[in-house]
Amino acid sequence: MLRFAPPPTQTRRRRRFRRPAAAASASGSWVWGRLALGVVAATGMAGTRPAVADDPESQVLSVLQRAIDADAASGMRVGSAIVTPSIEVDGTYDTNIFASNHNAHGDWFTSIIPGVDIESDLPRHAFSLRAQGEVRQFATFDRENTGDISVEGTGRIDLAPNAYVLAGGGYQLLHEDRGALVPVQGVSPTQFTVTSGKSSFVVEPAPLGLRLDLMVDSYGYNNVALPNGGVVPETARDHVTYALAPRMTYQIVSQYNAFIGAVVNRREYNSTHEPDGVDRSSTGYQVDLGTSFKVPGFAAGEIYAGYLSQDYDSHLVSPLSAVDFGGKLEWRPDDDTSVRFELRRSIEESSILGSPGYLQTAVRLGIEEALQPRFIVHGSIGYINADFAGAGGSSDLYEAKVGARYVINTNLLADLEYTYGLRASTSNLPRFTRQIVELRLRGQL
Repeated sequence: MLRFAPPPTQTRRRRRFRRPAAAASASGSWVWGRLALGVVAATGMAGTRPAVADDPESQVLSVLQRAIDADAASGMRVGSAIVTPSIEVDGTYDTNIFASNHNAHGDWFTSIIPGVDIESDLPRHAFSLRAQGEVRQFATFDRENTGDISVEGTGRIDLAPNAYVLAGGGYQLLHEDRGALVPVQGVSPTQFTVTSGKSSFVVEPAPLGLRLDLMVDSYGYNNVALPNGGVVPETARDHVTYALAPRMTYQIVSQYNAFIGAVVNRREYNSTHEPDGVDRSSTGYQVDLGTSFKVPGFAAGEIYAGYLSQDYDSHLVSPLSAVDFGGKLEWRPDDDTSVRFELRRSIEESSILGSPGYLQTAVRLGIEEALQPRFIVHGSIGYINADFAGAGGSSDLYEAKVGARYVINTNLLADLEYTYGLRASTSNLPRFTRQIVELRLRGQL
């Protein structure tokens, strides 16, 4: 999913180590961030609500990120642009690479993730380009080998000191994780593409702010080859999503902003011949009222509540509606500790027969502690519930993760993480448990 960051300040920020979007969406391990993206992308809807991180007032650096930014690589200047090449090498062991309920198979795999970021360094206006990829090789089960790519570009035009417009687009070639919420599993992971475009108009709070996002995402899925030699056509899952998202903000005081936001979307499927006879094309909306805050040195984030609904074109299924609520909070009891909490609901697309969509509720609690300026330990627990419409049942995904990061120097860092995951399901999706150990080395110039 293509995301737009807020405009850079006049003083250029130091570069950050960032995991590639393609790798995050398509990882074989179903740790929190990857699962949240993988489940959404694999089911065809990568979220129509503008990300909390898109709002400048809710941004805050974690202990992990602050340790990197304090001594980060500066990139290479080429004219008025800063070019930052990077590469990441991961070694991972997964105890259940097929996300199976029984006869689990474990395997080692290596991921090589090259990337390049280009950002302008201008007093006014801005542009950025980001290209990344991931090549994954398994030691034993080579049919699980994958190759993903991601390219995205963004341009910003400054209209006034507190107003600007954004425009951009992107293309991704990804694959579905074996633990995704899809009933059909082929001999190899299913590949799909996402072509995205977005434009935004933003007036920052002074004290009244306005943001208007226009988004379009087109999804295309490859056919699935089965172990018995058959092929499952996946063209019925191809669709385009259009979304309009206005958000109005009012600055109550310097640290608090009240806001009202909405999303209106249209999900248009290319085929009307779904296997279960259900036309999954739909129109939906989401309305929320909340507040964002940033208290320097203490806490930042936003909380909101509202309502969301999706009305399907097919008369065979009922609309899917629910109370909406959520937020993203960070609390800092001291300079070396970050406690993060995230809660979010959304209506996603489903490929389970007879169920056009599901209500997803995701919650995560994490903590980061800097034992030394360059050595940080972290852990988190997460839960994602998928409540399928119709007779689709439900799925509950749990995870616990612990890890450590060491910033070796300005160009290199190392991560070691352990994840335990479990899925309990009343649908026709398999239950499974998984354990993943991953060692990452990230470097950039």
